[in-house]
Amino acid sequence: MPMLRGNRTALVPFIKKPMKFNNYSQMISEMKEIKAKSVGINPSKTFFNDIMSASLLEEKIKNLGNIFKLKEDELSLEEIIQSVQEEKIMESFSSFENESNLIFMNDLTTKIFTLKRQKESKIVLEKSININDVKFIENNINKILKSNDFTDPLLGDLFEMLIKNERNDFLKEKEFLEKLFLKHIDYFYKNNSENLPVETLSVEQKIQDYVKMRFNRTDFKIEVYEGRYLYAEMYVLFRCGLYDKMKILIENIPFFQVQFIEALLGFLDGSPKKEIPSFLKQKDDLFKQTLYKLITLPPVYENNLVISTFEDVLWASFVISDSKETIDFNKFIFDIKQNRIKLLVAILTKNYDEAVKILINGEFSSLDTFYLSRELLKKSETEVNLFLNFAFLICQKCSTEESKLRLVNSLKFLNYKEICLKIIEFEMLEVVSNLPDEFKEEIIKTLRNSNNRNLLLKLHFVTSDTAEISVLLEDALNEEINSENNLSKLEDFAYFDVYTFLRNKNCIEENTKLSVLINFLKFKIERNIESLGRTDLFKETNFNILKELDCTEKIILLACEVVLKENSQLFAKKLVEIATKLNISNYSQQLILKRLVYVL
Repeated sequence: MPMLRGNRTALVPFIKKPMKFNNYSQMISEMKEIKAKSVGINPSKTFFNDIMSASLLEEKIKNLGNIFKLKEDELSLEEIIQSVQEEKIMESFSSFENESNLIFMNDLTTKIFTLKRQKESKIVLEKSININDVKFIENNINKILKSNDFTDPLLGDLFEMLIKNERNDFLKEKEFLEKLFLKHIDYFYKNNSENLPVETLSVEQKIQDYVKMRFNRTDFKIEVYEGRYLYAEMYVLFRCGLYDKMKILIENIPFFQVQFIEALLGFLDGSPKKEIPSFLKQKDDLFKQTLYKLITLPPVYENNLVISTFEDVLWASFVISDSKETIDFNKFIFDIKQNRIKLLVAILTKNYDEAVKILINGEFSSLDTFYLSRELLKKSETEVNLFLNFAFLICQKCSTEESKLRLVNSLKFLNYKEICLKIIEFEMLEVVSNLPDEFKEEIIKTLRNSNNRNLLLKLHFVTSDTAEISVLLEDALNEEINSENNLSKLEDFAYFDVYTFLRNKNCIEENTKLSVLINFLKFKIERNIESLGRTDLFKETNFNILKELDCTEKIILLACEVVLKENSQLFAKKLVEIATKLNISNYSQQLILKRLVYVL
């Protein structure tokens, strides 16, 4: 309804709060609503009458857009070139960013690798090395050991198995566990039987007694035939790999079911029946159940009282795989705490890298660790760095250079570059002269690429290039003279061996930079008038050499102290004169004059 003021008939103007439009449809809808509310009213303006339809509004909006449309200018050549240049700059920046990321990742990888090697070195350095083990290794480095040479019989047996095992399947590992079980029977029999000595008994007799002593009849639901545990005996024969004796037992005793005999003979002949007999019952002899299930090659074994140890589990896995398939032992979840058992499992599952880590990190003897790890590295070289840290720790403790060389030579089946790095790291360059040329060349290359003077000065062990070593020794002497070190004798100089090497090669001639530096160092150590007189400080022929040396000013100041102490007028005059000629710093010249003024 229109609103009136008093007696006036004029219409109050239509007032509506400003609205925000998000799209054309909303705007059209709102306008139509306003127009509908204005029907029958004569507005003073005709704005609403202009809104006749959506199409008309669209046309007006389009016209409005054309009015405010940006002018399209034609691109100039300069703008095109500038655009191309900008694009190239962006591409270059993107390329630089990618390269930077790559460099960063490479540096990060290198750092992580270095930290890993340092951690491995620390672990190895903490391993106790028995000196008697070192002596044995020195004397038997190339000997093919027997199992009784090892301090741990199990490790000796594993070593013998490894050196004879060239197969890719698990047949040798299965046979190893079977022989190990036979040893267990002998050991058990000796400690639990009062019958005849174990050496006088046959395997069958020992097994007959063993099953009665070892297995509880009730727990294992054992069937008894004429006082014998025949299924238990059959299982133990099977566990020991004595297949021929299993056949003999079947032939001589009419106890076993026909189905069992057929299944067993099929397995032994290589054509097993891959189905578990339906007549097996839960109440049956556990050894009977276990045998049936193993010889029918189920996809997985079942743990029970019979298959109870880690060795049993591994052996059963080898049996059902028929020693021909690849076995994924990562699926085994063992809570193994003993390192011996961990090592056994790792080696028998051909996880040789893990075996090396267990050996070196575990509390095994140095002798056993060295020989077994070295044999494992012939199968897989992943843990070379860890083993070499350990091997070179032993090498350092060898008593002669000859035995050190023999030990290094015994490792030549490994990557020679890795060996060269360890020779440098453990400072054993004295053995290099007797190594093949490829070792020498690699060590020289590594030392030169190191940009480390401490390492470069060791080149005298591997090269006859004395000129390069002389320059390096000059730098080292300069640094030593300028340092605050107080050596008690020349032999305490860190690179005295390099000095001796060059002297023996007659490379330290008089009136050379090297000879001047050596005499300076001797004076710094002795600090008396006699050693000062033996220096080249007052020789005019070496004036140019003195000007080049960084340590000359330091020697002049030391000489000032000695001259002042000895009250030598002659040397005082010479010292002031040479200090002036060499144009040393004003501070040092004033200091010398101030101290020697009373001597002059």
